[in-house]
Amino acid sequence: MALSYFEEGDEVYMRAQQIWQILTGWVKLECQDGNLPVGLISYESLGKYMQYSHRSLGRPLGIIALLCRNDELPSLNTVVVRKDSQKPGDGVIFSGELTEDQTAVLKYNWFQIATPGWQVLAYIHESRDGPLV
Repeated sequence: MALSYFEEGDEVYMRAQQIWQILTGWVKLECQDGNLPVGLISYESLGKYMQYSHRSLGRPLGIIALLCRNDELPSLNTVVVRKDSQKPGDGVIFSGELTEDQTAVLKYNWFQIATPGWQVLAYIHESRDGPLV
């Protein structure tokens, strides 16, 4: 088979790749999740799209955050929020003011960037405690 599929038991960096695909499409197509502002998505909805527990999204979203920081991109992970507060969970990495970060994400042309390969995401995951090259 030429295609790969995301499935239960995938490494966290594979789930980060899946999240990248969903979030970049979500923000560029200006999707809306219930009563949340356009472009924001709840942890629960993201988990459903992935067929993955929303309670396990922290680590792969952290990889996305580090990739964005390393490549000086808007903090894509900040559009994933709790339904009740409409804010990301504790420990979310962003560059400064949350509203500014989210606005930058929504304005950025994510479709100009190829989906990061799992090898890059694995490297970031393994290097998360040290400087990235």
